Amino acid sequence: MKLTIGMAVYDDYDGLFFSLESLRLYHALGRYQAEIVIVDNHPDGDYADDIKHYVSAIHEVPARLIPLREPVGTSAPRDLIFRVAQGEWVMVIDSHVLIAPKALEALLAFADEHPEPAIIHGPLVAYDRKALWTHFDPIWRDGMWGIWGTDPRGAEAHLPPFEIPAMGLGLFVCRRQHWPGFHPMARGFGGEECYIHEKLRQRGGRVYCLPALRWVHRFHNPRRATAYPNLWRDRIRNYILEYIELNRDLQELKDHFTVEKPVLTPAEFDALYEQCRAESSSPTPLAAMTTTPPPLPLPTAPDGTTALPTTDSGCGCRKPRVHFQELNEWFTFERAHSTLGAATLETIAEFARECPILVDCNATAATAAACLSTAPQRYVAISDADPRWWWPQATAVRGHTEMTYLKADPRKVRFPQCDCIIVAGIDRADDVLHILRIYAPARRAIIIGTQLHGGGEMSADGRGPGLLPGLRLWVRRNPQWVVVRHVADGPGVTVLSAVPDDRPNVPGAWRMVATFAKAVAQHVASGAQYVTRDILEERLNICALCDRRTVGEDGRERCSVCGCYLTGGVAGAGGKAEWASQDCPLGKWPAPNSGVHTSEKA
Repeated sequence: MKLTIGMAVYDDYDGLFFSLESLRLYHALGRYQAEIVIVDNHPDGDYADDIKHYVSAIHEVPARLIPLREPVGTSAPRDLIFRVAQGEWVMVIDSHVLIAPKALEALLAFADEHPEPAIIHGPLVAYDRKALWTHFDPIWRDGMWGIWGTDPRGAEAHLPPFEIPAMGLGLFVCRRQHWPGFHPMARGFGGEECYIHEKLRQRGGRVYCLPALRWVHRFHNPRRATAYPNLWRDRIRNYILEYIELNRDLQELKDHFTVEKPVLTPAEFDALYEQCRAESSSPTPLAAMTTTPPPLPLPTAPDGTTALPTTDSGCGCRKPRVHFQELNEWFTFERAHSTLGAATLETIAEFARECPILVDCNATAATAAACLSTAPQRYVAISDADPRWWWPQATAVRGHTEMTYLKADPRKVRFPQCDCIIVAGIDRADDVLHILRIYAPARRAIIIGTQLHGGGEMSADGRGPGLLPGLRLWVRRNPQWVVVRHVADGPGVTVLSAVPDDRPNVPGAWRMVATFAKAVAQHVASGAQYVTRDILEERLNICALCDRRTVGEDGRERCSVCGCYLTGGVAGAGGKAEWASQDCPLGKWPAPNSGVHTSEKA
């Protein structure tokens, strides 16, 4: 037998009926040497007799109904399908999934050509047929490990397959002998996505998206109760067990469920972890129960879905707005018409160049055009807004760039790889600090809006510090980052970099010796006075955002105009910012009228 099509069902007779009828009417299962396996996870429920009667009426291919009272959940019934399957390949679908015509034919053709261990998925098509989801990005959000993403390589059914990080498990396929199996102690709803894909990869397998394997899923209305048990504690417990199995650091899991999505307190999470650890090593695990009892009232579970870009222009024509056939034409248009201004967009293009992975926070058409003009390996747009017209335009001229769109608040998600981050649409110091902190491994950051709201000093509501105080604090805490460009035109843009080659060079050795000798003479003539602590802080804050500040090979901060150390100096005698006799060679901080003596220096 070639193919087993399996479904786990829990009181969903209507969904099961229409999913199976679609397969029987439009897919000629007999030609694929297929069988049907149904696992009823609630065989004593109100719809059990209806399900039994319907499955017994299927005769064109072998069909079996297997009751499974315990354990209840999404993992155990799916695992059972693989254990009882007779087909070489096993396709598991939710009991409310419809599969596109010719998808099974394309699947088996691909399977015959790829004998290696693999989990195969296909794009999930939206109800309006204008958007689709090709994969999950392994990012934590709203109680789930993984958020929907779209790769343009899956836009058309005829396109070749490609590897993906993970995918929702409404439809997945695996060769029976290669199935890695869900965690045997998983119970209740949720936790399998990303885990099962990483588990297979750790065993040398791959995860594919086959564009022709398209499907539609009936999503649950989050305002209504689910028929099956759906408890936060079950889901978190599953994730803990899976993280232990994968040997992953549990800190990100704990942070998500105690801080970002505070379902449990840290103490409750620690107690649940200890229970999971005990279960994992116990010969008679406590996990024999169907679901773990919740210790506190639980909020409504999220639906886990993400709205994706649509090609509706909003003008009523219902067509993609692809106005430019060439990327340079689009970028030229944006430079001329964007409110960000040509200088801002040209700065993005200059400093994003040669960065393989770009993450664009609060992305717009203009920033997307600027980023794509650099031909990156991957472009990731993150925004709460729905890019109704520019995403199709970007896709049309992207060249070989892989594109991902995350519909999310960029302060609440993090894309795992990034070489350069572009940040727009925020105005508070704490927000820019948070984004810089989570993307600290990136080597460049382009911050837009640094001339708005009091020259960037205040937030838009006037109630807190703005972008520039946040950037000063970031540079003061992380001196390896330097400002390499500040553009005052339009909203303003500031470019920070941790790339050594981006730092300005200091003058030649002879010039620095002459400058130092002059400074020493002035310092001695002033009575070796030092500035007060307040003046020193003021000077260092000015230097922090100066594009002439640099970092030497010894890791110490210097002025690239004169070559002087800002603090510490030679042999700890004090730096340029500390000596009261010194002024900035660019005139940004003049020498004070008076200072303090050496014994009182700041």
